[in-house]
Amino acid sequence: LRVLNGSRNKLRKVPDALGKCYKIEDLDLSHNRIGKMNGGCVRLLLAMTRLDLSHNKLEEIPWELSKCWKLHTLNLRNNQLKALVDVGPPPPPPDARQRARGITNEEQMCWRGLERLDLAHNDLAELPASLLEHGSKLEALTLDHNYLERLPRPGLFAALANLQVLTLRQNDLPYAPPYLLERLDGLRCLDISGNPFNGLPAHALVDGSSGALALTELGESDQAPLEEEEG
Repeated sequence: LRVLNGSRNKLRKVPDALGKCYKIEDLDLSHNRIGKMNGGCVRLLLAMTRLDLSHNKLEEIPWELSKCWKLHTLNLRNNQLKALVDVGPPPPPPDARQRARGITNEEQMCWRGLERLDLAHNDLAELPASLLEHGSKLEALTLDHNYLERLPRPGLFAALANLQVLTLRQNDLPYAPPYLLERLDGLRCLDISGNPFNGLPAHALVDGSSGALALTELGESDQAPLEEEEG
């Protein structure tokens, strides 16, 4: 079994039996009533590359998810997340099979392999530093409709070398941080509409990203949520 669609049911937890489906690559459990994830089950899904848990009732993410080192797309929009795990306990040294496949300690850490992360419509007030420090492969980060009042320190954004799409629409940011444009040279699409500030830093627009930036009213093709793009 490689693909499993268990969406639009009445599941209240991730079924324990999934732990035996270790070859699953694409798992869709969106539009359920899942309030807690079974970390012991999730950590066995080592082949998983895409996980959709959008439209559930999750309040936290188990650190065991970092064991899914092949995961590149994670959709957690429309949940009740108030905080994100940082990195979790340090991972154990790679075993012989992992070393043979070139897996290092760094690749086992949370966020390390993600390319697309959707956290829109949650209750997040801040982001963990590790999301930026270890998110070097991120290409699209969606943070719309949260309660973000500030972003992590400027230097951390330099690690997001591959980030192309960043959406921060409808948060509580009091100003537009100039380093969003100064540090993210590959950024081509930025949506910061619907925040309570009334100006943009002119020097950042002149000297910032070399890509084309759409600050407001982005087209649907540029900023469609993951669940629509993947579906």
